[in-house]
Amino acid sequence: MIWMTELMKSAKNIMPKSKNEKTISYIETQLREACNKASVDISIGLRNKIAEFASKGSLRSGAFVTVSINLIDNTITESYKNFLNTTEALQSNWNVTFSDKILDSISELITKRYQGLTDSVIHNNYQKIISVSNHSSSSSDLHLNTVRQI
Repeated sequence: MIWMTELMKSAKNIMPKSKNEKTISYIETQLREACNKASVDISIGLRNKIAEFASKGSLRSGAFVTVSINLIDNTITESYKNFLNTTEALQSNWNVTFSDKILDSISELITKRYQGLTDSVIHNNYQKIISVSNHSSSSSDLHLNTVRQI
């Protein structure tokens, strides 16, 4: 009888997922890819900004910090908007309207994933921006708080 229970447990694990689970899984994959792309775009953009400002000899300026933080803010905001548009298009293409339960799950995924992206960007890049510019962080704290509010 014990082996039958184990067999049922393993069968349950290989049973196909429900339509809702497949939808959430698909959206989570798309969301992960959107956040990864935004992270790469930020890294490349910051590298370019560092090179640009270094060539002008103005890495230590407040302008470099402002431009860098705006780059991060705009990239994350654009990624977020594009993902929401993708979700809208997905409903149109699949000819479905997501239930409130699915929308709540999607909302939770978006919040977690983009908060994770923002925290990661701040951790990995914000410190780099400040150290490269060697600028007093007092004016930059305002920008940090702006990025955190996304």
